Amino acid sequence: MEGQGLEKLEAAFREGRLLSPRWDGPGFVDLAQALGVLAGGRPRAEASPAALGLLDRIGTAEKHVFILADGLGLEMLGRLPEGGFLRRHLAGELRAVFPSTTAAALATLLTGDWPGAHASLAWHLYLPERDLSIRPLPFDSRFGNRPLGGMGVPAGEVFALPGRFFGPRGCCAVVPKDLVGSTFTSLNAGPSLGYGEGGDWLRALGQALDLPDTRFVYCYLPEPDRTGHDQGCQGAPYLETLAGLERQLEAFWKGRPGGARLILSADHGMVDSLEAGRYRFGASDPLVEPLAALPSGEARVPFFHVKPERGRDFVEAFRKVFGDDFILVSGAEARRSGLFGPSGPCPRAAARLGDWMAVSAGGRLLDFESPFFRRDKPMVGHHGGLSPAEMRIPLVLA
Repeated sequence: MEGQGLEKLEAAFREGRLLSPRWDGPGFVDLAQALGVLAGGRPRAEASPAALGLLDRIGTAEKHVFILADGLGLEMLGRLPEGGFLRRHLAGELRAVFPSTTAAALATLLTGDWPGAHASLAWHLYLPERDLSIRPLPFDSRFGNRPLGGMGVPAGEVFALPGRFFGPRGCCAVVPKDLVGSTFTSLNAGPSLGYGEGGDWLRALGQALDLPDTRFVYCYLPEPDRTGHDQGCQGAPYLETLAGLERQLEAFWKGRPGGARLILSADHGMVDSLEAGRYRFGASDPLVEPLAALPSGEARVPFFHVKPERGRDFVEAFRKVFGDDFILVSGAEARRSGLFGPSGPCPRAAARLGDWMAVSAGGRLLDFESPFFRRDKPMVGHHGGLSPAEMRIPLVLA
């Protein structure tokens, strides 16, 4: 059965309440392709026109440094001083991929392609062919956190495309030390340096830049996303984290010798969720009973796999609970929506999308922090959706 999800999404796009990942300007996919050219993993001839435009703007340099600041939405830069390092070097706006989440964006960075092509769509995925719920980035099972390798699930099954980022020489990744040697990090097929807490990332970044023959360094920062999840992205803790990051980066960059070019962007922005906007459910919930598996995806963009012949029951239960707070999109509509890339989702991605997808039209979310998804405390900041705060990301060049 089909709904009117695409019509409602298009209306929200026209009104500016939601933003499509496909627009007139460059997006994160184009940036990923441009960086892949600089890092040597992608031929220039295979880059999109928008990626070639970004390469022209970035320019040539002896060394290129790309920093991905997780969760740093463009709108949040407006809270920093106008003359500060990040706003002073702000070169423009990019559009995040959809869902606007790290699992989709980092796989896009690695492959240079859309989430519909690489199939790493969200933090939580359901693999129907295995009847298994997983987390692709930690590469473990969603319930029990068992390593997927030990369960006989190869990386090539989870990620539908191979990495095309790092070339054979002169590249290095700088990541938190607990990510060194992880399944996903190893897909970069390049050397990695790990760092600890505080400003230790700057030590590792400097060490990477000083390695012989280094020409490209990729540095991943889990902030300000981590603070936003824990304490929200509107309060003082988030602003203090962001300001501290800016001070550290400016001091480091001023102290470096010339010949290097800095590129900084983000995977997505964030929004805060009000307690009244959360929906928690239990095993006997009418919303869950028609499902073949527990919801996957993201709290602001959940995916639903529905039991055969129970589609109408699910839709009625969902609309009774949420009304117009979510836009409910059928799997068929989602596959032809273009949200996952111009070619639509590949068969593997389509299977993970399931039968229905819900897109938050405001502040509501389907709480993954229920008895099924227990955390020590509920997350405050969220992302994954199509709101301007989640989809607009910066391009900083210095």
